Amino acid sequence: MKTRVIAVTTQRSEPDWLVNDLVANLSPWVADVLVLQVPKSGPWGHEGQQNATKREMLRKAGATWALFVDPDERIEDRAAEAVPPILHAAYQAGSRYGVYGFPLREMWTPDAYRVDGSWGHKMPRHRLFWLRSNAVYPDKPIHSGVAPLSTRRYREVLPVNLYHLKNIEPSNRTERAKAYMQADPTFAHQRPETAQLNWDWMADETNLQLETIPEGRGFTPPYAHPYTFTAPA
Repeated sequence: MKTRVIAVTTQRSEPDWLVNDLVANLSPWVADVLVLQVPKSGPWGHEGQQNATKREMLRKAGATWALFVDPDERIEDRAAEAVPPILHAAYQAGSRYGVYGFPLREMWTPDAYRVDGSWGHKMPRHRLFWLRSNAVYPDKPIHSGVAPLSTRRYREVLPVNLYHLKNIEPSNRTERAKAYMQADPTFAHQRPETAQLNWDWMADETNLQLETIPEGRGFTPPYAHPYTFTAPA
């Protein structure tokens, strides 16, 4: 198939049900979901190197289009109807440089995402692209992008949301802040969200505003189990 999409994710300490739900979420339009298993213990793994390993996994699996996704992310269900025609049209037009992004929605409850301040203006996550062997990719140890660096002028945003589940549990917000500070305390590899060079804002609910997922824009399976984030250590 000329538009064969294969997804890849990483599992460290995430529970199996979280990964299995991701597979079920993507299965209507993705040919396969590959899982890179990394050690549960030890420091934060080098994301750029892990992404290189995942690209090799995708090539061996015969992917034409690569989709990078985390275990605690879900793509809205209508992607099954919206995305394949776009990729097919790109292939028919001879485009091998297209990189597609998803508007990011930070879930704060099982059915609502945060929209106040910067929470409502997150940059789209460019995760879907034609897998080219001669491309140059980001190689940062933390918060590394996945799309080829040479494709910035070919980037488009799909009309399909990407829902992030990790912030639903309040304890995860503070644990994530601690983990990011431990992994990169000088912000050498991170773009600070505030002038304080810290992650305290991640658990701050000042001016909190939530928006319920609109009808017809949801994802399945729904978030039905508490997911506890475990920081690398």
